[in-house]
Amino acid sequence: MNENFNNEKFKKMIADERFVKVNYDDIEECRKKAEAGMPQAQHMLAKAYHYGNGVEQCYKSAFEWYEKAANQGIAASQNNLGLCYEFGYSIPKNNEIAFQWYMKAAEQKFAISECNVARFYFKGFGVEKNYEKAFYWAEKAAPQGRVFSQCILAQCYSVGLGITKNYGRAVHWYTKASEAGDSDAQNNLAACYINANAPDYDQAVYWFNKSAEQGNADAQNNLGWCYVNGKGVPQNYEKAFNWYQKAAEQNHGAAQTDLGWLYEKGNGVPKNHKKAIYWYRKAKEQGNELAKQKLKNYFNKCIAAMCFLLALIVLVLFV
Repeated sequence: MNENFNNEKFKKMIADERFVKVNYDDIEECRKKAEAGMPQAQHMLAKAYHYGNGVEQCYKSAFEWYEKAANQGIAASQNNLGLCYEFGYSIPKNNEIAFQWYMKAAEQKFAISECNVARFYFKGFGVEKNYEKAFYWAEKAAPQGRVFSQCILAQCYSVGLGITKNYGRAVHWYTKASEAGDSDAQNNLAACYINANAPDYDQAVYWFNKSAEQGNADAQNNLGWCYVNGKGVPQNYEKAFNWYQKAAEQNHGAAQTDLGWLYEKGNGVPKNHKKAIYWYRKAKEQGNELAKQKLKNYFNKCIAAMCFLLALIVLVLFV
């Protein structure tokens, strides 16, 4: 599941991107309605300030108008007020208050907020972690197309978090999210196919490819593994190298380790000890235990080789 909660794509996933069914061509007319206390107009004006539509972008003004509309019960504003508190738009970050506003909107059956409540329970943001409650709220939002909730359901089913483990349901929800284009779901769906009782490597490679082409480092690394081991594709070290390199350049520790191994062995690329050590060290910096062992073995071999060479020199000179 996607852990990068600060990227713009993610923020749009959890914000109300839809406009309330009140159409104001003139932003000043919208302002007059908002100042007169009309909650839908207050929400529209808040969004105009939030995204810079028709006015200069101003998070402070957006927050103020979201708050007015939220206090009048507009679920979309309650959700986006939670967003302001979660990401610190013009105010200090506060996940506890963010959760309270998400919950208010979720209780009005606002799908995006149901998803956000599920997310907070799943991660323990602003509330004690609770997989049963995460599953409960995700199950409400997932059928309405909320991809993050679909991923939460899939993960709960895949490992038995808050619900009995069910491989078929995990695949079902990962497939829904994958077909919507979520790269993390695509990578996880591929992993499900590999870890099944009867692995389907063709399907795994298909979804790894979909995810890797979107730049998902985990999928790029996994696709490299498929090419090294000939799983779902003919063994091809050159293609493995290409995918490992893409993931390694995104600081993926396992891929950096495997890239170092390819350079060490000369598989798919000319043997290069300097580059092998470079990538092992990069992976070690991220705490990769295998890379630490690889480096240790590498230097032990070098020491052994130097000792052997020194012994030869002694034999030649003194015996």
